[in-house]
Amino acid sequence: MAIRVEGMDEALRKLEKLSDRAHVEEIAKHAVSAAEPLVVASTRSALAASETGPRSTGSAAASVSGTGAKVNEYGVYSVARPTGRDSKGVRNGMKAALLEYGVPGKLNARPWRARAAKSAEESAKSVMENIVKTEMECE
Repeated sequence: MAIRVEGMDEALRKLEKLSDRAHVEEIAKHAVSAAEPLVVASTRSALAASETGPRSTGSAAASVSGTGAKVNEYGVYSVARPTGRDSKGVRNGMKAALLEYGVPGKLNARPWRARAAKSAEESAKSVMENIVKTEMECE
């Protein structure tokens, strides 16, 4: 008695790709890089909404940029964060932290990080899923 299985060559080829850590890492980097502009835009928008007031210049929101895809022991990631300094030499990252957490008695907290993450989550996830599906030919 003989059993005939069709399509195994294709399935084995896909499994072989998944076992190649370097290949999977490159796909993950590509996916994270594709989603990064969405996360940066969301972070800028959320920070700009928190960065209001008579003394606000909007420099922290305008300075937000992404780090590009990086790899550590937990996986592939990218960070969208304020960079540089404003015209008075104050670090934009410090201003963003003060807005996020506030200053007791001086500045109420105006949380922006969770809002930025929630705003970008679905679209970034969708972009990354599409990249992975396309790269792994799993459509």
